[in-house]
Amino acid sequence: MADSGSPGNKHRTWGVGAGIAMVSGSSYVSMLLGMFRGLLVARVLGPTYQGVLSAVNLVLQYAGHAHVGLLHGMNKRMPYLLGQRDQAGADECRDVGVTGTLLLSSLCAAAVCAFALAVGDRLGLDTRLGLLTASGTLLLAELIVLYQSLLRTYGAYHIIGVVTLISAVLNFVLMVGLARVFSIRGALLGLFLRHLLTMLVIVQWSGYRVRWSLKGARLRELLAAGFPILVLVFSDHLLRTADRLVILKLLHAPGLGVYTIGTVIAGLMYALPRAVGYVLFPRYMELRGREASVEQTRRQLVTPVLALACLAPFLAGVANIALPWVVHTFLEKYVAGVRPAQWLVWAPALQSLGIPGSQAMVAADLQWRVVAVNGAWIPVVALLGLWLSLRWNGLVGPAVAALVGQAWSGAIVLTMSLGLIRQGPRETAGTLGRAYALAGYMAAALFVARLVGNWLVPGVDWRLSWCAVTLLVYGVLAAPPLWYAERRLKIRRRLLSRGPAERLSAEVEPPEDSSS
Repeated sequence: MADSGSPGNKHRTWGVGAGIAMVSGSSYVSMLLGMFRGLLVARVLGPTYQGVLSAVNLVLQYAGHAHVGLLHGMNKRMPYLLGQRDQAGADECRDVGVTGTLLLSSLCAAAVCAFALAVGDRLGLDTRLGLLTASGTLLLAELIVLYQSLLRTYGAYHIIGVVTLISAVLNFVLMVGLARVFSIRGALLGLFLRHLLTMLVIVQWSGYRVRWSLKGARLRELLAAGFPILVLVFSDHLLRTADRLVILKLLHAPGLGVYTIGTVIAGLMYALPRAVGYVLFPRYMELRGREASVEQTRRQLVTPVLALACLAPFLAGVANIALPWVVHTFLEKYVAGVRPAQWLVWAPALQSLGIPGSQAMVAADLQWRVVAVNGAWIPVVALLGLWLSLRWNGLVGPAVAALVGQAWSGAIVLTMSLGLIRQGPRETAGTLGRAYALAGYMAAALFVARLVGNWLVPGVDWRLSWCAVTLLVYGVLAAPPLWYAERRLKIRRRLLSRGPAERLSAEVEPPEDSSS
């Protein structure tokens, strides 16, 4: 462990590609386990107690913003200061960010606890226990996020990935097992124990111990850097949930429940681009801190965009083909949600092309431009979804509106971010053309594969034989852009490499320093 109390450079053995592979892979496993865990726990608890558990999770989600941007400011300033070789300043930002976040989260937890005790029996004993569980779990959850942020800054993605997997397994085993024995109280106990054990693991493995510090200048610095990011995160959340708000308004809870199948699959689709943004942001800040060249920044921006243009639409096509068979076989009550889900899975695939650019814009202190883009498209998604839902009398309209809004938002953000690497109109058009040509090819491959599947296996598209044949055809047709990604972008080499963090340091060093 470094004397400064940080995880230290001893953890910096995994670079950008390996980090994306580890974080996205563990995220997918975690989300799949979470999906099965949710279905099993809901079946055990029933609607009433499941509502209590959902309320607890909702409290945790909203209370997670209690840091008012300090956490985001720490995530932004630390890599920048490390890039400038200011280890002391980075440590100070870390300590102030951790202290401020824990204090604010403690106040929020105390408020939730006080509310639970003040309401008496009006909400029922189990609901009060749920709120008390949320107040205790909140601090554990914030500690976990803080340690993940520190490990992310130092490139320790292998620890983040392993802890994510451990947490997912604990969540599944504890909540399902205890819920079966003790119902809602067992589920609440499982939720608390999962966070407690995960916190103990990540604290032990990280090598960092909390160092309390509250310096006014650093607090103001972190808030100035982090609050705009908090607004950006909130605007992005609204953009991705505007379709659900429309459905809740028009069709109420049952319609939203059917639509959930699409939102669940879309959430799985977001795991890859989220992992890309999660890994890239510290690199952008470090490049900025080291005053890297435009060419070095360009490689860190354009290559991930082209990789996502291949991989994200390919996964959307696989989900589009497999959804009917999966839902008809295992989730028959959600059959009405298949068609909207097949549209909705393309929304994260196309919005993801703007995620590297969005992270680069935030690193360049231009996050308000991204907020403006999201803010402009939120009412468009809502109004278009409302009009299409009324016109088509179904769930497909909001899904189409979500696809349109998120796709255009991603395209605009990507276009703006290319200005950061000083690309002129011709170069920008070339980058956009390559990215969207790859995504368009995948969409065309899906269309042709479905036609061939209908010809070879006539009938309904939810039969296993149709699904298998169509997936095979789609895989063959999708091979050329995937081959391009491997040959030209070196995707496999980047994902398997464990040393790009050190190579990045060598790349951005001035020539006279590289020999040392």
